[in-house]
Amino acid sequence: MKRAITLLLTLTIILSTVLVPVAFADDDDDHEGYKVKETKHYVYTIVDGKAIIGYYKGKQSTVKIPSKLGGKPVVEFGRQLDVWDAMWDIGLRDNKYVKKIVFPKSVKEINMCSVFRNKNLESVTIKGATFIGESAFEDCTKLKKISLPACLKTIKPCAFSNTALSGKFTIGKNIKEFDASAIEDTKINRFSVVKGNKRFSTKSGVLYNKNKTKLIAYPCDKKLKTFKTIKKTKTIAALSFYGTKNLKTIIYSPNIQVVEDCSMEYCSQLEKMVFKSKNKLTISEVAFDDLKKLNKVLFKTKEEITIGNRAFLGCTSLKCITIPKKVVSIGKKAFGYKSYSKKIKCFTIKGYKGTAAEKYAKKNGFKFIALDK
Repeated sequence: MKRAITLLLTLTIILSTVLVPVAFADDDDDHEGYKVKETKHYVYTIVDGKAIIGYYKGKQSTVKIPSKLGGKPVVEFGRQLDVWDAMWDIGLRDNKYVKKIVFPKSVKEINMCSVFRNKNLESVTIKGATFIGESAFEDCTKLKKISLPACLKTIKPCAFSNTALSGKFTIGKNIKEFDASAIEDTKINRFSVVKGNKRFSTKSGVLYNKNKTKLIAYPCDKKLKTFKTIKKTKTIAALSFYGTKNLKTIIYSPNIQVVEDCSMEYCSQLEKMVFKSKNKLTISEVAFDDLKKLNKVLFKTKEEITIGNRAFLGCTSLKCITIPKKVVSIGKKAFGYKSYSKKIKCFTIKGYKGTAAEKYAKKNGFKFIALDK
């Protein structure tokens, strides 16, 4: 996820530098049905009678986004339309002057990367937005205070990643979309949910769906070393443990049925995981990839287990694994690979003859130790 976002940002920056107009010769240029305008501090467009701010060009330390431009209500921030009708997220990206931003009630969308990498930004007040885009405030490393409105519905991945936010993160009454990567590389250590939210709930600071059958997000700076999933939980959501800093052991309780893609991506300290499922269990593709310190995986289950492609790819400390008979399918490069093309030296599989474990070991050229006589 993070690597893909970095690549996207690099491409966007290069293209926007080449293609996005720096200034407009006319204060009221028409382009395919919309009007491009420019003031002292803003480049914006008028679309269907509403203003969309594409770019802030000032050098103020406090920026109060206007509620109107050209007599029209400002409804979006950080979306600029070029002459080919393409969208470029610009906003306040890479601004080095701003320390405080205030978004008025009229602004409903704060777009992708629109306040990305503001190194001196400390405080943000958002009064009326319903949508905060992917990586909107990512890499604002001094951002420690943000006020979110009750009307907010969507927080996209990495929205506040690598900021100075700490302590409790509150999920508002109307939030419908959120995942753990939104607060990756912060000091958030617990979640709370406003009464009346129909989608989310918490237990011990961990975020779940309403009835707790799905674990949505584990706080990245929660201090626990060992965590056991609660009995109600059946699904571990994609990215739910994204960037966890302190967790060393996770124990999956008996009701777990699905571990989704990338659920424990960038969990830098994780060393051990234990599965105790009493149901059929599916471990999805790349569920546990690149866990450099993971050295022990225990399957204590009597039900069928399916392990997806590249499930443990890049887990370089995992030198040996015991795979029970009930593991009925093992995907490509699920174990024993440093990368797509390189194997872990002397990787060993312990298992039973004629099972998926032996077939996988032989197919990939790994040492196999039979546990049956």
